[in-house]
Amino acid sequence: MAACGGAVEGTGSPSPASTTPPVGTSPPSATNPPTTTTANPPTTVPTIPPPIGRDLCTTKSGSSVLDGFEPFANLSLPTPVDYIEVREEPLASDPGGAQSVAEASWGTACLAASSTACLESLESPFTGTAWPGYFGRGFGSTQRDIRYTRSASAGVVSDLKGYLGLFGAIDTPEKAALLADLEGYRLKCDAKAPAPNAFNEGNGIRLVMIWANDWSCPYPAWERNIQVKPDGSISVLSEAETKLDWGCAGRRPEGFACPAANATSSVGAWLSQMATLEAASVPAFLRLARELEAHGAPHVLVDRARASADDEVRHHALMRDHAQRFGACLVESPSSELGVRALFDVALENAVEGCVRETFGALIATFQAERADDAELAKTLREIADDETRHAALSWDCAAWANTQLAEDERAAIARAKRSAVDDLRVSLNRDNDDEVVRAAGLPTRTEALALLALVEHELARAA
Repeated sequence: MAACGGAVEGTGSPSPASTTPPVGTSPPSATNPPTTTTANPPTTVPTIPPPIGRDLCTTKSGSSVLDGFEPFANLSLPTPVDYIEVREEPLASDPGGAQSVAEASWGTACLAASSTACLESLESPFTGTAWPGYFGRGFGSTQRDIRYTRSASAGVVSDLKGYLGLFGAIDTPEKAALLADLEGYRLKCDAKAPAPNAFNEGNGIRLVMIWANDWSCPYPAWERNIQVKPDGSISVLSEAETKLDWGCAGRRPEGFACPAANATSSVGAWLSQMATLEAASVPAFLRLARELEAHGAPHVLVDRARASADDEVRHHALMRDHAQRFGACLVESPSSELGVRALFDVALENAVEGCVRETFGALIATFQAERADDAELAKTLREIADDETRHAALSWDCAAWANTQLAEDERAAIARAKRSAVDDLRVSLNRDNDDEVVRAAGLPTRTEALALLALVEHELARAA
């Protein structure tokens, strides 16, 4: 189905250095060769080549990765630590709204501690004010900080002053990208066409980032070139508007964007979007069937894709009827037959729309079928959940076949795309659903939805 102990002490400055031998210190760099002079220098000034950029995005998954990159890679601090993490936690005013989680970490916590006091201090709620919650906009009920340990002591960094005290001058792309992430930006990662997104330009680090501050669907967002200076100040050099359809889960055809709903109730609006997404899945599955057949996939996969399209026709009719029952007015959108793409493009879309979004959609539908107060809707959701579970299984079987046909670099790009798709879903889920929709349609709460997404992430890691 488509699914649109005591507080840590710290003022933002790091704790004093420990006499414990440093762990995790990066070796000195030797990237600048010695200069030489000549007796007859050239009469013209040579052209200085543009800075060579780096792509900070990674195909890895796990605890070291934050929003598609490794913030603690090449870690070098003025005073080394044995552990460091980015943590997101609920505000004191909303203690039950979200879970406290380490989003990314490096090292071993409390390496030299002989008791549990260090770990308890590391995990304790921070009572001060830190960076706003995920993406810095729209949610307001969580905040993020940096935790670290040195020997037997734990500390917290919650502002720019403390960040500079811990990391020193912002002189590496990783330091700049992490600070920008905390300030609400997100590194631009393109699994299909990887490109440099970090440039060391002498007077600062230039990053290619995504910024969003409105959570309608599709999300308006901006691709921004920003400069992060050594003192941590951030300036926007250029920007271009883009769209991010993060909240519209399920298998969608290329170019699809969630439409605005026309309804007299929040339940009707939600059902209207679900009906539209179910309809959009029909051409997506029909195209998948044509492409599988064109690339010589087993006939059983082709037949299952066509059967899935038939399922989605039925799902659309069911959800349309429920939407109209709750006062929604649906406008049917015409669709055209889409062409056959290269196998890599087919596999990439299947990984994102199928292995991630359909798997998550099947879990959500199963959850809703048990929780929906509206009896008629619950019956429909049970039927849809069974079908969507089969659709998710088809996605994984298609992926297994495609992997035997793809090159190693193509498989790596697809792994990166799946990780990014999970991160995108996590952003869209970190907000409260309308209470009326939660009751009538059984939608999970924010905490429940994030827990379901964690199951999907676990399966992705296990299949990697």
